[in-house]
Amino acid sequence: MTTPSSLFGTPAAEISIERIRELVDTTPIESLTVEYKVQLSKDWVESVAAMANSYGGLILIGVSDALLPDRLVGVPGKVAIQVADACHDSLEPPWVPEIISVPLSEAGDSVVLVLRVETNRAPRPLLFRHRVPVRLPGRNAPADRLRLAQLFAEGPVASKLTGSVIGQRGLPGLQKVEAWPEPLPIDFMLHSGLLLPVAEDRSWSPLSERGIDSLAQALDGSPLAGLLKGWGEQLAIPRYSAFTRHGFNRARVSRLVSQVASGHPEVPYPVEAIADTTLPDRYGSPTSSLTFAIDFLVRFRLLYAAAGHSSPSTSWRLSVRELYVAIDFMLATLVDDAVVRALAPT
Repeated sequence: MTTPSSLFGTPAAEISIERIRELVDTTPIESLTVEYKVQLSKDWVESVAAMANSYGGLILIGVSDALLPDRLVGVPGKVAIQVADACHDSLEPPWVPEIISVPLSEAGDSVVLVLRVETNRAPRPLLFRHRVPVRLPGRNAPADRLRLAQLFAEGPVASKLTGSVIGQRGLPGLQKVEAWPEPLPIDFMLHSGLLLPVAEDRSWSPLSERGIDSLAQALDGSPLAGLLKGWGEQLAIPRYSAFTRHGFNRARVSRLVSQVASGHPEVPYPVEAIADTTLPDRYGSPTSSLTFAIDFLVRFRLLYAAAGHSSPSTSWRLSVRELYVAIDFMLATLVDDAVVRALAPT
């Protein structure tokens, strides 16, 4: 059975139209954390801000809120770009939730858009038209002074999926696990990337959906994927996920993530790679460069502590050989023929 909480925890690539139907069946009436939109209405972005300022939630675009036999009506696939641009332009500071396009059928362009509004990723507070909306049963309302003070006091929250603030440059902050009294840092992080020129005939184009899909496939066959698998084997964790879209993905930004899954609730992904593809400025403006960045992170001590071991090694160090191997794999990925071909037409 698909519930709002289970859909939140489902990898984007595994969200199917059947699971959305199950969600609508189990949650037929809108709630604090679920909202249905048959199409883009005038103030739908307010619901994004209200959910971000409250408990988070799901907004399904292309689903009727009327109790009809078939409530999944779909919207054109290009609406995803409109959704991303509307959020970026209407919210203060600019912010875009995770947008997942789920085809309504194998034929045709109609999709259901699943917006996952996660409070641990949104800025606090998030403003819409210079107001701070919050979620109430059946409606949105301006935050009172107490809630405003709480929102301004709240800082970034660690991502439940990764253990770090995704996309933050520099080392992520310390993370606490219940079985260990002191917060622990990640053990190892590599950050690299490319700054690629954009041809004049592509300077007005958004990122290509097909190109990003090709990039994900290329990364799955790249040395970077081999690096993740190798670390998974070192940690005796064979479960490895392919590169899939994660976090905010829109016309100018795409994020692909691959992870080694431990199954431990406090440190679910001790090894992960994050690939960001970014065109600067907003859609409709010309651009001259594309940024492709890769982060590779390892959390050995966190997993060791979370598993209940009494003394995780605080003096853990990467060997020189392992460091060279990791750097070689990163550089080999950046010049990999399949990766370069996938980036070229995006």
